[in-house]
Amino acid sequence: MAESRLRLLVPLDGSPDAETILPALLPVFRTRKVRLTLFGVIPPNDSPASLETYFARLRPSLLLDGVAAESEIARGDPAEEILWLAGSPRFDLIAMATHGRVGLRRAFLGSVTEKILRHSKTPVLAARPGTRIGDWHRIVVALDGSPAAEAILPDARALARATQATIHLARVKAPPPPATYPPLPEFHREEDPLPYLQRTADRLSEQGFLAVPEPREGDAAAEIVGCARKTDAGLVCLTTHGRTGLSRLFLGSVAEAVLRTSPCPVLLRRTVEAPIPLPAEAKAP
Repeated sequence: MAESRLRLLVPLDGSPDAETILPALLPVFRTRKVRLTLFGVIPPNDSPASLETYFARLRPSLLLDGVAAESEIARGDPAEEILWLAGSPRFDLIAMATHGRVGLRRAFLGSVTEKILRHSKTPVLAARPGTRIGDWHRIVVALDGSPAAEAILPDARALARATQATIHLARVKAPPPPATYPPLPEFHREEDPLPYLQRTADRLSEQGFLAVPEPREGDAAAEIVGCARKTDAGLVCLTTHGRTGLSRLFLGSVAEAVLRTSPCPVLLRRTVEAPIPLPAEAKAP
């Protein structure tokens, strides 16, 4: 993410639940120069009047936080239109609310957010209504030792620099397998996560950050969420493949579970290429 003016895309549908993403962004508003775009999507034949009125109502409250917001309205499928706009070089971050679970009604609270997370090349800050909204003086960054998971570090550094946050580096070791006879070969046992975390923390310290290793053992998602609760973190950062059916740490199901249960907002960056659905008018020859 850019270090100077952070360009935020905030999709809203006019509902109170979707609007809860705005207070989640207060740590950004208070520490970074922001260019904020409120974005709404309506059905093809609907009038934009109600959304225009809604955005006009929001602007004065955002000005109280020092943020001048512009707005845009598109017609079509919400997820496709968000991805189409966010795919341009105009934005550094998408911020939106989500229920953080599947099978819910439409708008931006469930299936739309999931589709954004699966396809967006732009990092997504997601928050469930009811999550704790506070400062970002402590940020949990989930790692698994791979370059794919470390792709979230530049984003975490940018936010930690702006908010003067302590970075808590969490790596989760799987619990030991049940005792067997004969014993499992040594290569089946996971390594101690502390040396890797300490090396990463040392590199961050050389760059001027306060970083704390948080080695843990157990279920990956539960331990990441537990680390966020224990440290009273204001933000959790991790990567995701943005698609389902994967078995490895942080890159799929773990990210989804963290998003469903995190006590605070979650920043996710997708690490693999996936085609972005085109709005209907862009598909026409």
